[in-house]
Amino acid sequence: MVIFALIGLGILPGLVWLLFYLQEDKKRPEPLLLLSLVFLAGMLVTMPTVGLEVLFRGGLRILGFDDYGITSFTVLALIEEITKFGAAYLIIRWRVEFDEPIDAMIYLVTVALGFATAENIAVNSGLLSTFGSELAAASLLMGDAFDVTTRRFIGATLLHSLSSGMVGYYWAKGLLSGREGRFILIGLFLGTLLHAIFNYLIIRDISVMIPTAILSVVAFFVLNDFEKLKSVQAS
Repeated sequence: MVIFALIGLGILPGLVWLLFYLQEDKKRPEPLLLLSLVFLAGMLVTMPTVGLEVLFRGGLRILGFDDYGITSFTVLALIEEITKFGAAYLIIRWRVEFDEPIDAMIYLVTVALGFATAENIAVNSGLLSTFGSELAAASLLMGDAFDVTTRRFIGATLLHSLSSGMVGYYWAKGLLSGREGRFILIGLFLGTLLHAIFNYLIIRDISVMIPTAILSVVAFFVLNDFEKLKSVQAS
């Protein structure tokens, strides 16, 4: 029973954020089946992503880069942004349902939340190795899991949605301008920059207020990007 509770807590942050973001596309919502497929793809792509990260981290060590240096964080963040984008792109780019600029943001946020959900489940499940599954430890385990879930709700899960949301916005701009590749690269650069800075600050144990403030500011701009794309659709 404990493991199911941990999995449920791991799913909750991504689901809540997804329902929040889908409110931005209420007029012409995307098919639930396709959204579910993209979300699942985000979860599944974590496995090859981890493999790539292990490979690149080893290479960076050989080159003399610190595991906790900004270079390593940037490379690993770029890998995650590329794999998230690639998973969504391969599924939706040529589908008839992908017919509005805002869809790029919706699907990129969806794949990112699937990715974050897989991470959350892995983190919560990992707590079992600390507490064990004995009944006496269950209350402590669930207390810790709730704390981790809360922190990841306003931290890593939100981060993934915002960084991919930025990529999605620039992808939409590329579709509108006919310069898709160029704008995708800009989005990946900005999404990676946000991702790397946030992870660096968290791992370096900088005051939690700073990365939280950064996410809050970026969230304002990402939500504004949704409004910009909605105004394009209305015109």
